[in-house]
Amino acid sequence: MSIIESIKEKVFGEMPEDQSLKIIAKILKDNGGLKGLEGKFNREGHLDLFNSWISPGINQIITADQAQDIFGETEIQNLATSFSTSRDQIVDLLVNQLPDFVTTISMDPEAFPKYWPPLH
Repeated sequence: MSIIESIKEKVFGEMPEDQSLKIIAKILKDNGGLKGLEGKFNREGHLDLFNSWISPGINQIITADQAQDIFGETEIQNLATSFSTSRDQIVDLLVNQLPDFVTTISMDPEAFPKYWPPLH
């Protein structure tokens, strides 16, 4: 099974086993998929960061401060509460896992049509 198939199975199956994938799936759903995330990053002045994740080449690193600016304290705290975890763990997930997940989805848009409407 390819990495994309594995992620797709975990994220879009009935009950994903990995909590971080559940959280990322919720972030995508709540923000309107990648198109919505693109808008969120753009509004906060970090479109170049997002674009590095969906373009060939090296992903730019998102810092904890940038993640907090982009997603806001309310959204981060709501995720922490919903998943019975700390806000710091949510920020850590945004910094360490969201970029690779976005890259993976953008590499195979047909595998993730719900979260990857055309961006441009």
